[in-house]
Amino acid sequence: ATDVTLSYDVYFPSSFSWVKGGKLPGAYGHSTHCSGGRDSNHCISTRFMWRANGAGELYLYFPKGDQPNFDTWAKHQQAEIVTNDNYGVSIRSSRFVFTHNKWINLKQQIHLNSVHSSGHGNADGWIKVFVNHESAPIMTIQDAVLRKYDDVKIDGIFFSTFFGGHDDSWASAHDTYTLYKNFQISVGHH
Repeated sequence: ATDVTLSYDVYFPSSFSWVKGGKLPGAYGHSTHCSGGRDSNHCISTRFMWRANGAGELYLYFPKGDQPNFDTWAKHQQAEIVTNDNYGVSIRSSRFVFTHNKWINLKQQIHLNSVHSSGHGNADGWIKVFVNHESAPIMTIQDAVLRKYDDVKIDGIFFSTFFGGHDDSWASAHDTYTLYKNFQISVGHH
């Protein structure tokens, strides 16, 4: 699908230590290999992350070298965009914070951009992030090239949760858990 809504609730117990951060579920397109520093020119993943002190973010793998409007939407959203040559792109907002002992609803609406020829996407894709059923998004990524090829479509939920990062400095000092409920994925924007 090219237009998808994904929503779920997540719970972090009081014993949960944020450490440096970790991955949460999100959507993926074309391949679940859009992670771990692999090339993202022929796939997409839109996972959420927690960071130190419960800071939340959208963590993207997509054709990051093809983005004409990073600075524009970062400034407009008062968001911080952190790019990394080897890994995904972090999009952070001070309005996006996780807390302990409370169910938190996360929702992302994705509209994949059009493609004018194989390997060349148009900058007309967007992603909206909503938290706790708010009517207005806390973050909107717009005028984005989320794919370069027409066969890259949203295929499902990329469900993995782990601390990291790429080394032991991200690990929790003790066993812990997160809880999930109310997963919904649908075609269109709801």
